[in-house]
Parts: sequence; structure tokens; C-alpha cells
Amino acid sequence: MQVKSLPRTSLVLIFSLLSASAALAQGDFLLQADAAWTTEGVIEPAFVAVKSGKVVSVGKRPPMMARGLKKVRVEGVLTVGMVDAWSGLLPVRLISQGNRSASLQVVDSLPTDIAGVNAGLSSRVAAARAAGIAAVYLPSGGAEMQRGLGTSAGFSANDLPVANGFSAMDLAMGSARMGGVNQFPATKQVSELFESASGLRDKIDEYPEKLEKFDQDMEKYQEKLDEYKEKKEEAEKAAKKGEEAKKGEEAKKGEEAKKGDKEKKLEPPKRPKRPQRPHPTITEDWMLEVIYGERQVRIHADSAFDIRAALALKAEYDLDLVIIGGFDADLIADEVAAANVPVVLAASGDHGSTHPERRLAIRYQALTDAEVTVALASGGSDGTAVSILSRAGDLVAAGLDPQVVWASLTSIPAEIAGLDATHGDLKVGVAADLINFQGSGPFNASATFRVFRADSGFDR
Repeated sequence: MQVKSLPRTSLVLIFSLLSASAALAQGDFLLQADAAWTTEGVIEPAFVAVKSGKVVSVGKRPPMMARGLKKVRVEGVLTVGMVDAWSGLLPVRLISQGNRSASLQVVDSLPTDIAGVNAGLSSRVAAARAAGIAAVYLPSGGAEMQRGLGTSAGFSANDLPVANGFSAMDLAMGSARMGGVNQFPATKQVSELFESASGLRDKIDEYPEKLEKFDQDMEKYQEKLDEYKEKKEEAEKAAKKGEEAKKGEEAKKGEEAKKGDKEKKLEPPKRPKRPQRPHPTITEDWMLEVIYGERQVRIHADSAFDIRAALALKAEYDLDLVIIGGFDADLIADEVAAANVPVVLAASGDHGSTHPERRLAIRYQALTDAEVTVALASGGSDGTAVSILSRAGDLVAAGLDPQVVWASLTSIPAEIAGLDATHGDLKVGVAADLINFQGSGPFNASATFRVFRADSGFDR
């Protein structure tokens, strides 16, 4: 049987249709939901347009650009994915390191963004995404006081973390590393680290002034050197004249001239020493950026003693500080609020098991009542990201404002991690990693939810 070749126009048409299908698969949608939750309030009904994996329109009516978008009817509420501001989704290469260097950079350990290159991490990220997590902060972790740089990350189509926000310096106070009397020296070490960085900053700040003074001293030195050369030349001439005098008064004058020269003992001026330029190590550079306010510092501190020490460092050095852990932060909530320091709490279930009076809902409410900025996170333990929403639901069940709790899972952690331009709120420009709650909101216990991924649409 003879197969006829297709005309060129047909091939072009088929290629165009395939291209259009590919574009839709990559994330060109118009989602129509009963409602949408944003930081500005609830929109009813809600039309969300998605192109090339990003939200391009949010409103109560379809946008003018709706033509060509795949229309999807959504029952229930649309929201953005959650941001885990303290996660444990670390690559195997980093987890396997027993002793981690203070110059560690998590971003250097992220795997190449190729499907299958890190199957274990991909499965953990996929589980987090299925639980509604859209972005994370990856801490450097480890037991060291000076932990290096963690990094903010979004997720790729291959379910791998991709650096997306900024890197922050991770430090740990005593109680976050050890218990008992050892916590006090460990906390002191953090203070000494800042003292050392401050001293280095002073040397760097003083260097231009010292260099300018050196240049001025060199000018004076040159003048003194020229003067010395001139006097030395005169002395040599006088000495020579004395030697040539054979007798009489001239010889006597010559001897006196020689004697006078010896008494003067002409010495050359001392050359000024050039100031030494400070040469910081890579970790010292990071600490300098923290001191200069150019880099966020995240201090893992749980006891009130350590949190107060961290607040004192912020006051002394004007730090861009975030408290991680903050188990006792509620006990000094007014001090934390006055310092304008956000706290990232671990929304894990073990905090209320042995001490009900210290359960998460009580600690969270005390902080929010004091107007402390609070984010909820998985707490840096692997696999706990899947429980964030249910733990947050416990707070709402305890009587806390759902919108406030939801902000602690979305907009607040996104801002803390430097991801607020791409995550944390349902607005134009964010990554279209969304959640569809098939009920009245995220904390409707009977409602199921679906995850909408920017690259592929709804998961089920």
C-alpha cells in the first residue's frame, strides 16, 4: 500500500496543534473557583489566569486574555501553596556529612535539576508538594554553632529544590545545640563571633582613613628625606673642607666642623609603614554582611535566656534577625515584639505531649496577641512537612483566627525567606503552585484538597 506524504500546510497545522497542546500542558489555564483566599481578603467568585506557570490575572471576572486558555471549573476555594520557612528537605550529599564546615553553602549541595538525578530527594519533595508546600527554606543544619548559609528554594518540574530567594547565615544558640550548663558557653561563643566580626568591620572601615594618613605621612617623609640629603651633603662638604685645611685657623675650623658633624649625628628619617589591608575569610565575609545588614541571620534559639541574648545582639549590631525554634519566645513575647523580630515556630505534634501548658496553640496565641510576626514551619525534620496543615488546623480548632493562621503558613514565611515576589499570596506574578480546598477554606476538617502545579495542572 502506498503511503501518501502529507502536504506541507498539513504538517504546519499539526505542528501548531502540538505546540498549542504543549503550551497548555506547561500551564496555560483559566481557573474558575467559587472563591479565592488572598491577603487582601476573599474574592467570590474567582477567576485565576495562569500562563507559562505564573499567575497573570486574579479577579471576580474573566480577564480579557482568556482566549486560548484551558478553562477549568474549580469547586471550593483556591489559595496559594504554603511556604515552609524551616524545612528538612536536604539533599543526600548534605545529610551524609557528619561534620559540616562553617563555610558550608546549601546551594552548592543542591542536585542538578535533571529527572532521576536524586530519586530520594525527589520523592520527599513530591510528598511535600502533595501536602500543599510550594516553597521552602533549606537550613544548613548540623550540630555546629556556626552552620553556614542556608537558602530559600522553590520546586522544579522534576520535584527538586531550586534556589529561588536568598541565602541567610544560620547560627545556633546553646539550648538549640545542647542542654545543661554547656548552653551558657555556647551562647557566649555566638556573642564572641559577632564581637570578632565587629572588630574586623572596624579594621575594614578604618583602612581607607589609615591609607589616606599613610599617603600624607609619605609626603612628609619625602620632605624630611630631601632635607636630610641636603644637610648630609652640606656636612660632607664641610668635612672635606676640614680635611683639606693643612694649618692655622682653617685647620682648626675644619676640625671643629668635623667635630660638630659628629655631634649632630645626622640620621635618615624613618619611612612610614603601609597599613595592612584586612583579608577576611569566606565565613568572615558572610558575618560582615550580617553586621552591615546586607544578609539575614537566622538564630536557632529555644530558651528565653538564648532568645534574649539574640535580641541583645540585634540591638547592638542592628541585625536583620529571625528567631528559629523560639520554644520559650512566648514567655518574653513583649520583648520579641518590641525588637520587631519574627519567629518561626515548628508546627510539630510533640510539643504538647508531655507539657500541655506549653502546647503549640498557647505559645502561638501568646506571640500573636503580642503582635509578634509568627511563621509556622515543619521544624527542619525530614518528612514533617506533610503535617503542617493539620497542625495549623489544630490552632484554628483552638479558636485562633483562620486568616491569621493561614498567613503564618503563606505570606509571612514567604516574606521571611525572601520569596514574597513569587510565593505566599495569590497575586499576579507568583508561581502558579496553588491549592484547591473543596470546602469553605483551608481549615474545613471535612474538606479534601487538590494541588495545582504550575507545570501540569491538578494532581487528581
